[in-house]
Amino acid sequence: MISSRSFFVGCCCFALPVWGGELLLEVPPETTSIMPLVSLYPNSDPSEPPLATALESGAVDYEGNGPVWIGLSGFPGRLGPFDDGESVRFGEISLVAPSGGVARFGILAGDGGLVGTLYAGTTAVLPAGTYDLRRDLGEETFSIVVSANDVTEVGLGVVRMDWNGRPISPVYFADAETRRVYATALAGEDVALGEGRYLASTGANEPVSEVNVVANEVTETRVLKVRLESLIVQQTRINIGEWAAILTSDETLTLLAQGDNRLFHDELGALEAMAGVPETIWMNTDGSYPRISGLAVAIAEGSSPFIAGGLAEILVELPSGSNVTVILSQGSNRLASQFENMNGQAVLDVSLPQDLTMDPVTLDVTATRLIDGREFSGQVTGIPIHLPPGDLISGVAVADVTATTVSLTWELDLPMPVNIYRNQFPRPLNGQLPVTDSMYQDIGLSAGRVYTYRVCPVDDLGLQGACGTVQTATAQR
Repeated sequence: MISSRSFFVGCCCFALPVWGGELLLEVPPETTSIMPLVSLYPNSDPSEPPLATALESGAVDYEGNGPVWIGLSGFPGRLGPFDDGESVRFGEISLVAPSGGVARFGILAGDGGLVGTLYAGTTAVLPAGTYDLRRDLGEETFSIVVSANDVTEVGLGVVRMDWNGRPISPVYFADAETRRVYATALAGEDVALGEGRYLASTGANEPVSEVNVVANEVTETRVLKVRLESLIVQQTRINIGEWAAILTSDETLTLLAQGDNRLFHDELGALEAMAGVPETIWMNTDGSYPRISGLAVAIAEGSSPFIAGGLAEILVELPSGSNVTVILSQGSNRLASQFENMNGQAVLDVSLPQDLTMDPVTLDVTATRLIDGREFSGQVTGIPIHLPPGDLISGVAVADVTATTVSLTWELDLPMPVNIYRNQFPRPLNGQLPVTDSMYQDIGLSAGRVYTYRVCPVDDLGLQGACGTVQTATAQR
């Protein structure tokens, strides 16, 4: 669409065309759920600022006439592209579970980006399309389809575990075919899962018992608990103290007594410690370790790239009641930040050091669950760095002075636009558009007065470097 913008020159008024786009949001009027904040973006990059936002149905105007992407409620995932003039039709998704089945799912776009979260027993408004749901601390997903102007109900089943041990042991629920983990829970909890066939295990991601989950029904199962005092892996030989249960890749459960020395030729897992804090010890015979059930870690919108000396917001999906350590690494430099007793979806504010270089950084997040001391970890690598402008300006000078004007000139070590300030006024004389020339004239001044000017380099993120200063007086009339 084309709009116009008017301006006056002398006595004449001119109208210039301004290109703009429009996206129509269509949310069913009978929707009872709260509509998410809808933000429009020029591309799928989560670091881009939004072109426009909306909290209700209707047309949303934005600058430019190309396609746009949609973000929901500040989550980093993007949906799109949507063309100028296109209608985006919304529907609802409802997670239905028997009483007691509490679970939170991440809602993922087709490219895996997180676009929202949803609890069992609640509903959410989403643009029509196909999404993946992933439970907290799981790595596998299942797909759902949201239909326009309709409510899509997803029936969840509940697994109720018969457990004779301490209720602090982790239980993994994996897909019976792919062996990829769908959910992690504490033994003894009621676990809400999508309909299907799962393998449940304790201490290591290998099957112990099979569970068939039926939508809107409660399935009772008994979860095997095994313990060991210690496990030492020497190449492919296993030496243990006390006794242990070993699961091999062919699903054979082998019990070893104290002093046994047994040779295994395939993958093996040892399940939980007998004394002290329970722990999971798991190693393949080639010395490698499998993927640890990890945290969902993401950089908040607007926090990438990291700005040296700034503040970064980190989004983390945490187990309830966790102490969190965030370690920022760049080469041999490491900076740790601590957060205590965090819960659920948390936003962690991490102060960034001034001495970062342009090399990408790595972010490691470790959460220690207070109830049992179990650790979960997640990582984001290759985070770009942005360095604010430094001391780049020199040679600020007054080129010309009259009774009502002051002309300024300056030099920069690197080509960069500038903001210009007069006296202590906090807003730049040039408004929102930085000056790209090397000269500026301030007009409409009073005769015979002293004025102080600051000329400050500004980069493409709007960050300013050190300013150059000059003082002068206007001429007497």
